[in-house]
Amino acid sequence: MKLPIATAVVCDFAAAVVRWRFALMLMFFCAPSAFARPQSGSTPPIRVESDQVLVPTDVLLRWSVGRFGDLKVSDFRLLEDGKEQRIQQVTLEDHYSRLFVDNFGVREWEKAWGSGQKWVKLESQESGWFDCNCGPSYWYLLGYVPPPSAPGSCHHIKVLVNRKDADAFAADEYCKTPHTPSDPLIGTSLGKQMDDFAGSDDAAKIPLSLQVGFFYGDTKRARLFVTVEFPPGAIKFRRVTSGLRDEVAILTMVYGSEGTLVSRLSDLSMNKGPLFDGLSDISNDVDWARVFIPNHHEAQMEVPPGDYDVRLVVSDGTKLGRAQIPLTVDAYDGKELGLSSLVLCKQFHDHRQTLPSDQNLPSTLSDFVPLVSKGMEFTPAGDTNFAKDYPHKARLLFAYYEVYEPLLTSAPWTTVQTRMRIINTTTGALETDTGLRSASDWMEPGKSVIPVSEQIAAAKLAKGSYRVEVQASDSVGRTTPWRAASFTVE
Repeated sequence: MKLPIATAVVCDFAAAVVRWRFALMLMFFCAPSAFARPQSGSTPPIRVESDQVLVPTDVLLRWSVGRFGDLKVSDFRLLEDGKEQRIQQVTLEDHYSRLFVDNFGVREWEKAWGSGQKWVKLESQESGWFDCNCGPSYWYLLGYVPPPSAPGSCHHIKVLVNRKDADAFAADEYCKTPHTPSDPLIGTSLGKQMDDFAGSDDAAKIPLSLQVGFFYGDTKRARLFVTVEFPPGAIKFRRVTSGLRDEVAILTMVYGSEGTLVSRLSDLSMNKGPLFDGLSDISNDVDWARVFIPNHHEAQMEVPPGDYDVRLVVSDGTKLGRAQIPLTVDAYDGKELGLSSLVLCKQFHDHRQTLPSDQNLPSTLSDFVPLVSKGMEFTPAGDTNFAKDYPHKARLLFAYYEVYEPLLTSAPWTTVQTRMRIINTTTGALETDTGLRSASDWMEPGKSVIPVSEQIAAAKLAKGSYRVEVQASDSVGRTTPWRAASFTVE
């Protein structure tokens, strides 16, 4: 399910980032009369329900010439459990794909196939890019009515494209379980395995780094921002007859103080593609992992104020990783001075920047709210370790937080100040205290939200564990609670 993010020099041939285990999607169709008020004595409105499997399919051109953005039903074949099925619909779909350059001049990419979640590949250029003699890919959605089967049963599917010099990559399996687009894992065997692992004592074999923060969108619910990172080399990589393949699944769950599930999201990614002549250099497994496997995932969900336990599980189809973190979301009435979580970041980029690609791709991600300050979009770091001796990326650390001052819209002369301090958690020593400083540099006319971003001078700290704290106050004497985040200097 991936459109290319390639420039004229680089082609991301890791074709077909597709959801590799799909639940059955139940589609409901209503006749027009179903929406009208029945007349006296008339028959009830007709309602027709149809079970349909929707199969995301990526069509990849083997060469850099030609375009296949106009395929129809007759251009595909679909088999379920080895038996050919009648395809009812084929639609060309858009998805979010973005290529950009970060504050270090390093090219990165991010992709998404639904609202509220996205995959990111950081340090792409440092890992090395490979030129390929391949062309663009197109994401199609194929729909068919499956043969009768028991609820919960799973079935093998295969999609073929009847075009020369093209390959089709689609899900291998679907399970007859209704689900929402934001949670394709629910009801599947993999989803159940990951759910069980989240609450078990089994050893985790994929190391994860997790950071969670909250931001106020309205007065009733807060927006959680969940970021996880993992080393690409920890993800299982294998070769199949068609070429190369890796699979990553993520399950994010938020539990309340009484252990009840409050919110749940899942996401899947698969890189699969043939071995092109132009990619002979990528025969190395390590190169494939470093270049194409995403190592960063972000998810957003809304929750009411309360105490929460955020759990996250990552699977590569064989190994599992697990991370867990507590979080308290304070109530906010929208009338007082407010402060979001403090999240730590290592990278940022121009929020408006999108590098050219082979196609006109969507430039915005629906329902996903980025962290933007002074026109720069900050990427929350899953790993908040600061490595002094590491060249380049991990040597910078930034704090991002939002101050909410409703008086700025009714009394724009109101002033707001912020304060930051850094504490050595091993010794208890106060390392840095900025005192009160004006937040005017981050204010935007007519807006009550002040997005603050500032660099933390971690390079001047000795090796150890630290806690950075921020607080805001205004000219009418109001003060927010302290918000804090932890990091280490190695």
